[in-house]
Amino acid sequence: MTLSLTLGALVRARRIELGYSQDDLALRAGLTRSFIWRFESGRTQPTIETFSKIASALNLRASKLLLQAETIQENQYKST
Repeated sequence: MTLSLTLGALVRARRIELGYSQDDLALRAGLTRSFIWRFESGRTQPTIETFSKIASALNLRASKLLLQAETIQENQYKST
């Protein structure tokens, strides 16, 4: 799994954990639902600014999400 797919999966999991729809997250982050869908599915990569908006809307720091994604990537690499 690529880093962008991992980040998208983490965002989706957190969004669902908070009970947010893609529309809810988009509204909170000042983005479109279409962008959230494309990001969660790995079809687009946000800028750092946009990623920070998404993280803030999920009550997280962007650095925490990146660290989680990197840890997942490292664990996947070690298991192959």
